[in-house]
Amino acid sequence: MYSLGAYFLEIFPESIPGDGWTGAARFSRRSDYKLHAVVTTVTFPSHIFKPSRRQAEGAIADWARDFVKSSGDVLESSLRLASRV
Repeated sequence: MYSLGAYFLEIFPESIPGDGWTGAARFSRRSDYKLHAVVTTVTFPSHIFKPSRRQAEGAIADWARDFVKSSGDVLESSLRLASRV
């Protein structure tokens, strides 16, 4: 699990037989863990493909950092919507 400011990130790598690795990024609010309540999460596919698992995880973490910086409002809206389901 990675800490990205107000959010936590979990990376779920996935092997693509014969092609390398990709994965998904699951985000949650850091503050939800302090409440000892249900932790809302949202998962986004990364659409990143790399030859090794380590390279894929690193690239996904970089993508997630940029996503939080550039699209934090989209992430927050997604978490709000997910908490209503």
